[in-house]
Amino acid sequence: MTREQVIASEDADVDSELQFGGQLQLVFHARLDGHYGSITYILENNQLRAATYSFRNDEKRQVYSYMKDFLTNTYGKPAFQEDAIVGWRLERSEVALAYLPDKFCYAAFWEKAYFARMNNLSATGDNSSFLKEK
Repeated sequence: MTREQVIASEDADVDSELQFGGQLQLVFHARLDGHYGSITYILENNQLRAATYSFRNDEKRQVYSYMKDFLTNTYGKPAFQEDAIVGWRLERSEVALAYLPDKFCYAAFWEKAYFARMNNLSATGDNSSFLKEK
């Protein structure tokens, strides 16, 4: 997706836009079932490379449960799952959903080649994955 496509995909205006090191960060306010959070998109060369969703005060894991169900329906069975973290390995990207001890729900999406380049890893093979099989 391009910057314009990302903006068009959201129901809200851009909350902040920041250029840094050849990348563009777009932040939007988010609301999910009465919970407030933010969505951050990272673009490089006007192409979406990564995104995060974060929600504070998810006391009863409502956002986490909703997102886990949504991601499972969208991407299928997770490749990795524990009590507080779930991950999907897709052909070109990976997704992680975590419920943190401070009742913070956090989801991250990244393009594998972008993640590998940013972390000086090979784009193929076991080390390209942030999530490791147990």
